[in-house]
Amino acid sequence: QNTKATYNLSIHNDGDAISEGVEARLQMPSGASYLGGISEARQVSNQLVWSIPSLAPGAKLDYQFDCVLGQTGDNLFAFDCRGSAAGETRVDIATRVESIADLVLSIEDPNAPAPLNREVTYDIVIKNRGSRAAEDVSVLAQFSHGIEPVRIQGHTGKVITGQVLVDPIRLIEPGKEARITVVAVADQGGHHRFRTEVKSGDTLLVSEEATHYMVSSSDRISRRSSEVSR
Repeated sequence: QNTKATYNLSIHNDGDAISEGVEARLQMPSGASYLGGISEARQVSNQLVWSIPSLAPGAKLDYQFDCVLGQTGDNLFAFDCRGSAAGETRVDIATRVESIADLVLSIEDPNAPAPLNREVTYDIVIKNRGSRAAEDVSVLAQFSHGIEPVRIQGHTGKVITGQVLVDPIRLIEPGKEARITVVAVADQGGHHRFRTEVKSGDTLLVSEEATHYMVSSSDRISRRSSEVSR
């Protein structure tokens, strides 16, 4: 639903006489938006209408057009054309259109190098690019050793050692997003990983980021002194 669809249409004269003054008409389904493709066609309400001066025996004309289908269910395209020499034809085609929730997960982690023993934030952003609301979206966030979550903002949930269990998000409407901020503190330097898992129905999204945390100057001096003494 609400995505571009491309169709191919061919008109072929199978007879042994020229068909002249051919009038072609394509009836599009309700809720469809024509994007273009048939340069000769003019749009009249929900129809495309165009003329073909003549079509010789064995000749074939190929067309391609794009449209956006806005309604769910069976969308029927009905084409017919008539010309001279009793030439006429008709063809129908139905496209099944469904609405879906299309979730996209992204993580906004702290700028590196990040400070030790100070609060930093990780933002979990879940966008719904689909045409149907996403329901009962669950979120799990996990930290590697050396950094611990402190609290969450933007939604309710539970903070435990190394993890954040976000309460299920009831709905994310089409075109909307949910943003959850996890506040954490690192007490060890180095690279720390932040992993997020999002589930909704059959959809499973996973994202992982690694942020470098600076090592304090006293630790660096201590290590260098010990290396020299050896």
